[in-house]
Amino acid sequence: MRTAPPVFREDAARHETLAAQTQAVERAIQTMYTHLHELLTLEDLASVACLSPSHFHRVFRRLIGIPSKIWPRWPV
Repeated sequence: MRTAPPVFREDAARHETLAAQTQAVERAIQTMYTHLHELLTLEDLASVACLSPSHFHRVFRRLIGIPSKIWPRWPV
C-alpha cells in the first residue's frame, strides 16, 4: 500500500504558487499606476503578469477582492 506524501510538501507548493501569483498581481498593479491615464485591457495586464487573461482575472479577484477593471477607480 502506498502512503500519502507528507502534507508539508503540498503546503510548500501552495505557498510557492500563492507567492508567484501575488508577485504577478503586484506587477500588474504597478503597471496600472504607471499607465494610469492609459486604457489597459485585461490582456495587457495578464501579459504583464505572465498569466492567461482568464486566469489573471480569477487570481486578481481572489487576491484583491475586486475585478481588475475597476481597480484604478476604486476609492483608496
